[in-house]
Amino acid sequence: MATVLEDVYPAIGRRIQQKRRERELTQEQIGRLLVPPVTRASVANIETGKQRLLVHTWLQLAAIFDVGPEALLPPSEVSGTEQPAQTIEQELRQKLELPDLATRKLAKRLEAGLAKSEWTVGLQKMTSSRRPR
Repeated sequence: MATVLEDVYPAIGRRIQQKRRERELTQEQIGRLLVPPVTRASVANIETGKQRLLVHTWLQLAAIFDVGPEALLPPSEVSGTEQPAQTIEQELRQKLELPDLATRKLAKRLEAGLAKSEWTVGLQKMTSSRRPR
Protein backbone atom coordinates (compact mmCIF):
# COMPACT_ATOMS: atom_id res chain seq x y z
CA MET A 1 0.00 0.00 0.00
CA ALA A 2 1.45 3.37 -1.07
CA THR A 3 1.81 6.12 1.48
CA VAL A 4 0.73 9.73 0.91
CA LEU A 5 4.40 10.59 0.47
CA GLU A 6 4.79 7.96 -2.26
CA ASP A 7 1.65 9.26 -4.01
CA VAL A 8 3.29 12.66 -4.40
CA TYR A 9 6.04 11.50 -6.78
CA PRO A 10 3.76 10.72 -9.76
CA ALA A 11 1.98 14.07 -9.26
CA ILE A 12 5.31 15.93 -9.25
CA GLY A 13 6.39 13.93 -12.29
CA ARG A 14 3.28 15.00 -14.20
CA ARG A 15 4.05 18.65 -13.40
CA ILE A 16 7.63 18.22 -14.62
CA GLN A 17 6.43 16.54 -17.81
CA GLN A 18 3.91 19.35 -18.39
CA LYS A 19 6.59 22.04 -18.01
CA ARG A 20 9.01 20.11 -20.23
CA ARG A 21 6.41 19.82 -22.98
CA GLU A 22 5.49 23.51 -22.66
CA ARG A 23 9.17 24.31 -23.28
CA GLU A 24 9.27 21.81 -26.17
CA LEU A 25 12.22 19.97 -24.66
CA THR A 26 12.97 16.27 -24.87
CA GLN A 27 13.72 14.08 -21.89
CA GLU A 28 17.25 13.67 -23.23
CA GLN A 29 17.76 17.46 -23.39
CA ILE A 30 16.56 17.84 -19.80
CA GLY A 31 18.88 15.08 -18.66
CA ARG A 32 21.90 16.78 -20.25
CA LEU A 33 21.06 20.13 -18.61
CA LEU A 34 21.14 18.66 -15.10
CA VAL A 35 24.30 18.58 -12.99
CA PRO A 36 25.26 15.81 -12.77
CA PRO A 37 23.65 14.82 -16.07
CA VAL A 38 21.10 12.01 -16.01
CA THR A 39 19.88 9.64 -18.71
CA ARG A 40 16.68 9.99 -20.71
CA ALA A 41 15.40 6.93 -18.84
CA SER A 42 15.96 8.66 -15.48
CA VAL A 43 13.95 11.69 -16.64
CA ALA A 44 11.20 9.33 -17.86
CA ASN A 45 11.19 7.56 -14.47
CA ILE A 46 10.98 10.89 -12.63
CA GLU A 47 8.04 11.94 -14.83
CA THR A 48 6.17 8.71 -14.08
CA GLY A 49 6.95 8.81 -10.36
CA LYS A 50 9.01 5.61 -10.46
CA GLN A 51 12.16 7.44 -9.37
CA ARG A 52 12.33 9.76 -6.39
CA LEU A 53 13.33 13.30 -7.11
CA LEU A 54 16.39 14.63 -5.29
CA VAL A 55 16.14 18.18 -3.94
CA HIS A 56 19.05 19.50 -6.01
CA THR A 57 17.45 18.03 -9.15
CA TRP A 58 14.09 19.58 -8.26
CA LEU A 59 15.73 23.01 -7.86
CA GLN A 60 17.63 22.64 -11.13
CA LEU A 61 14.46 21.62 -13.00
CA ALA A 62 12.65 24.68 -11.67
CA ALA A 63 15.49 26.88 -12.91
CA ILE A 64 15.52 25.16 -16.33
CA PHE A 65 11.78 25.77 -16.66
CA ASP A 66 12.17 29.32 -15.31
CA VAL A 67 9.64 28.77 -12.53
CA GLY A 68 9.80 28.73 -8.76
CA PRO A 69 10.31 25.27 -7.23
CA GLU A 70 6.78 25.36 -5.83
CA ALA A 71 5.40 25.38 -9.41
CA LEU A 72 6.57 21.77 -9.76
CA LEU A 73 4.72 20.65 -6.64
CA PRO A 74 1.24 19.19 -6.95
CA PRO A 75 -1.80 21.05 -5.65
CA SER A 76 -2.32 20.62 -1.91
CA GLU A 77 -5.18 18.14 -2.32
CA VAL A 78 -2.78 15.73 -4.05
CA SER A 79 0.17 16.20 -1.72
CA GLY A 80 -1.88 16.22 1.44
CA THR A 81 -0.14 19.38 2.62
CA GLU A 82 -1.53 22.80 3.32
CA GLN A 83 -0.66 25.92 1.38
CA PRO A 84 1.94 28.14 3.14
CA ALA A 85 -0.50 31.02 3.73
CA GLN A 86 -2.98 28.69 5.45
CA THR A 87 -0.29 27.27 7.71
CA ILE A 88 1.11 30.72 8.51
CA GLU A 89 -2.34 32.10 9.15
CA GLN A 90 -3.24 29.24 11.51
CA GLU A 91 -0.01 29.62 13.45
CA LEU A 92 -0.42 33.39 13.75
CA ARG A 93 -3.97 32.97 14.95
CA GLN A 94 -2.94 30.46 17.62
CA LYS A 95 0.14 32.28 18.90
CA LEU A 96 -0.72 35.97 18.56
CA GLU A 97 -4.48 35.92 19.13
CA LEU A 98 -5.01 38.68 16.55
CA PRO A 99 -8.39 39.49 15.00
CA ASP A 100 -9.13 37.41 11.87
CA LEU A 101 -8.68 40.28 9.42
CA ALA A 102 -5.32 41.29 10.90
CA THR A 103 -4.17 37.66 10.88
CA ARG A 104 -5.11 37.21 7.19
CA LYS A 105 -3.34 40.42 6.17
CA LEU A 106 -0.18 39.54 8.08
CA ALA A 107 -0.17 35.99 6.67
CA LYS A 108 -0.44 37.32 3.11
CA ARG A 109 2.43 39.74 3.66
CA LEU A 110 4.60 36.97 5.09
CA GLU A 111 3.72 34.62 2.23
CA ALA A 112 4.65 37.30 -0.32
CA GLY A 113 8.03 37.69 1.38
CA LEU A 114 8.62 33.92 1.32
CA ALA A 115 7.81 33.74 -2.40
CA LYS A 116 10.63 36.17 -3.16
CA SER A 117 13.22 34.48 -1.03
CA GLU A 118 16.88 35.07 -1.73
CA TRP A 119 17.67 31.41 -2.38
CA THR A 120 15.30 31.37 -5.37
CA VAL A 121 16.97 34.44 -6.85
CA GLY A 122 20.44 32.98 -6.19
CA LEU A 123 19.53 29.67 -7.80
CA GLN A 124 18.16 31.42 -10.88
CA LYS A 125 21.41 33.40 -11.26
CA MET A 126 23.52 30.29 -10.73
CA THR A 127 21.72 28.22 -13.35
CA SER A 128 20.80 30.89 -15.90
CA SER A 129 23.75 30.02 -18.11
CA ARG A 130 22.51 26.41 -18.43
CA ARG A 131 18.95 27.22 -19.57
CA PRO A 132 18.00 26.24 -23.12
CA ARG A 133 17.41 29.13 -25.46
